[in-house]
Amino acid sequence: NMVQLLSSPQGFEALVKGAKGLVVVHFFADWAAQCKQMDAVLDSLAAKYPGGHFVKLEAENEDLVDIAMKYDISAVPTVIIIKNGKLVDRVDGANVPELTQKVGAHTTAADQTAGAPGAGAAAAAPAKGAAAAAEEEAALMERLGQLVRSAKCMLFIKGHPGEPRCGFSRTIVQMLTDLDCDFGTFDILSDNEVRQGLKRFAEWPTFPQLYVDGEFVGGLDVCKELLASGELAAMLPKRVAGAGRGAGAGAGEGATREERLAARVKRAPGRWFV
Repeated sequence: NMVQLLSSPQGFEALVKGAKGLVVVHFFADWAAQCKQMDAVLDSLAAKYPGGHFVKLEAENEDLVDIAMKYDISAVPTVIIIKNGKLVDRVDGANVPELTQKVGAHTTAADQTAGAPGAGAAAAAPAKGAAAAAEEEAALMERLGQLVRSAKCMLFIKGHPGEPRCGFSRTIVQMLTDLDCDFGTFDILSDNEVRQGLKRFAEWPTFPQLYVDGEFVGGLDVCKELLASGELAAMLPKRVAGAGRGAGAGAGEGATREERLAARVKRAPGRWFV
């Protein structure tokens, strides 16, 4: 029995619905060293309990954001335990003894099938002429180029600063707020064309994405490294005192600010200035 990497929501849902027994799911990120430790533990547990289903999901995979939200995944590593289609337990953080104990407690001697149902093949999009596809891509890249320059510091996240929709977005918003940065944001969940296009534009497959003066800085892991070295604070524009902007503004003005920005949001869906 081996730990299986799942990359599609269809594959995950099929596994959860089809498995009659234990399903152990590790939400991981490649940059997190603790996740590698948990990988080794899960490999051992999968060998010990061959009747169970042990799988990994990349927490930053854009296609899996709804699953991460469903199970309230805000940090990695996080392991959830599902039995007969229902969440029965979880382990937050790299707590090896707790994970070992909980998996053992929920495992039965019942014989289970080891193979997880595969994800259904996605319907193929209608083929387009090469010239038309190239023209559409060029137009999208031009739009993205304008979007990343729409504020001196531009952050692309899931949700908006007042309500981030994943733990990674929440962390980077707090990071910039603590640095008193003046930044604009765009909710990538509101526009799938932007969401997918930015992966090609920046040659970076995950979010959040931070840009300064239209130049891609990096994702959360890069920003953490720059923060530790002092480089991040040096490159960010500072919020002007009394300007009424920034995620650090008083919480009491939240509703009023949303009303003031309603018209702007309608013109540019998903974009929030903070």
